Amino acid sequence: MTFSLLELVNTDFRTTKTADDINAKFMQALGLKFRYVPARLALSRSLSESKQPDLSPFLQEEQSKPIKGENLFGLGVDLATWISLFIEHAQKSDLAKKDLQNLVAGHWHRGAHLLWQEWEGCGKDFDKFLVLVLERGGLQEGEASAFSTFSGDGADPVTSGALPSPCPIDLKLGEPGIDLRTNEPLFWRINGKGTSPHIGIMGASSTGKTRLAMPMVRHVNEVSGCAILAFDMGKGDLAADAGLVKALNATVLSVPDTSIPLKILNVPHRSEGDINTAAAYFRDSFTNAARSGIGAVQQNAIREAARRSLMRQDTVSIQDVYAVLREMYEESGRKEDVVTATFEEFNAYNLFTTEFTPEEFFNRSWIVDVHKAPESVQRLVVFLMLDAADNYLKQLQDAPIDNEGNRSMRLMLVIDEARRVLGYKHGSLVELIRTSRSKGGSVMMISQSPDDFAGENENFLENVGLTVSFRTNATNSKVLQAVFGQKLDLAGLPNGVCVTRLPDKQGVLRIQAWQ
Repeated sequence: MTFSLLELVNTDFRTTKTADDINAKFMQALGLKFRYVPARLALSRSLSESKQPDLSPFLQEEQSKPIKGENLFGLGVDLATWISLFIEHAQKSDLAKKDLQNLVAGHWHRGAHLLWQEWEGCGKDFDKFLVLVLERGGLQEGEASAFSTFSGDGADPVTSGALPSPCPIDLKLGEPGIDLRTNEPLFWRINGKGTSPHIGIMGASSTGKTRLAMPMVRHVNEVSGCAILAFDMGKGDLAADAGLVKALNATVLSVPDTSIPLKILNVPHRSEGDINTAAAYFRDSFTNAARSGIGAVQQNAIREAARRSLMRQDTVSIQDVYAVLREMYEESGRKEDVVTATFEEFNAYNLFTTEFTPEEFFNRSWIVDVHKAPESVQRLVVFLMLDAADNYLKQLQDAPIDNEGNRSMRLMLVIDEARRVLGYKHGSLVELIRTSRSKGGSVMMISQSPDDFAGENENFLENVGLTVSFRTNATNSKVLQAVFGQKLDLAGLPNGVCVTRLPDKQGVLRIQAWQ
C-alpha cells in the first residue's frame, strides 16, 4: 500500500448520489440514525460478490456528500479489518489511496442497489429482511448479532436505536482558532473520558458567539451522526442559514406558524410513577412559561389536570389538559383565573401535534425557530421539549464507550439566546446538564453574559465542560472567577478574541477565534 491506516482516519469517502439516496431510505425504513450504518451494510453486501464492482457509475454520476474514514470504518482493529477486506477482494497489494476511495465508492454503490432489491423482494418486511441478512452472514439461530439493536414497530425505547462505535470528537475553537501565546491551533474533545460534554458560550451582541458555535455543531453532527435539536430564540439567524440547515439535514419549525410534531406528554408504560412525574413536569413548564404568577393551589390544579388526562390516555395535548381543568373548575365551582387565561393564550396556537413519538422525533435534526412567538409561548415550547428530551434520554441505555473513554453521542441540544430560559432554572434543563452525559447527550447554551448562567440556587457553568467568553460587560465577578480561576477584564477583549480554559493547558487561554 502507498498509504497508512492513520491517513484514512480523516480521508473522505463518497459514493454515487443514487446510492446515497438509497442509504437515506434505509435509514428511514430501518429506524437508523447514522449514515454509515446502512453504508457498512452495503459495503458488506458488495464484498460478498466475487466480481469486482463497476466503478463507472461513481466516475460518471453525481457524487454524494462524504463520510470520514473514522466514521465509515471505525478505528483501530475495525479500520484495519475493513481495509484488509477491500485489498483481499481486489487481490492487489499496491493500492494507492485514490484507488481505495474508488473501490469503496464502487462497492458502496453496488451493495446499496443490491440491498434495496432484496428489501423490496422481502416485501419491505423488516423481519424477513433481517433473516436474509443474518443468513448471508452465516449466523445461526440463537447467535448474538449486532442487528439485534435494530428496532421494529413497538420496540422498547430502552433497547432500540443502534449507536455507532464511539470515536473521538475534537472541536476546533474557531477559525483560525489559535492560541495567541503560541500561535498553535486549539481543540477540545467533547466526548472524552471524564469530560462534561456541555458548552457555554457568552459574549455581547455581535461578538461572534454563533460564528464560533455553529461550526462546532456541524462537526459534532458530521463526525458522530448524532441528532441536533437547536432552539433559535434570537433573531431567526439559525433557521435562515440554508447552509447550516442542509449540513445538519435538519427540518426548520417556525413557531407559531408551524406546529411541533412531537408527543410532548407521552407516557407509553402508564405506570403511576411515570404519570405523576410527567404531570409534575408539565405543571412546572406551564408555570415557568406563564406571564403572570401562579399560586401553589393553582399549580396543584394544573398538575392534577395533567395527571387525570394521562390516566385516560398515554398521549396528551395541552388542549386535553385544559379540558380536564375546566371540568375540575366546574366541579368545585371555581371561577376563571390566571390559569384559565394562560391556557386560552397558549391554545390560541396549535403548538404541538402527535405525529412523532419522542424516540422518532429525537432521532432527527430540527431547528425550532421561536423568535416570532410571544415570550411566554417561546418558553412553553422550549420547556416542554426539554421535558420530553430529558425523559427520552433517561429511558435509554448508557451510550457505549471505547477503550480510550470516548463516548458515543445521541443528541445535542443547542439554545441560542439562552438567557430567555436560563433564569427560570427549569428542572429538565438542570437534569439534562447534570445527567445526560452518560446517555450520549450534550447541551450547548449561547448567551450574552456569565450573569445569565448563574442564580441563587443553580450555576449552570459549574457543570459545563467548555466555557468560552468573548467581550462582555459582565458584573458577576464570582461567576467568572469560579470558571476561569482568576479575575478577568472581558470588556477589553478585541473583536474575534475569546478566553477559555482547557484541561490539558495551563491558565486562561486567549484565542483568536475569528478574524
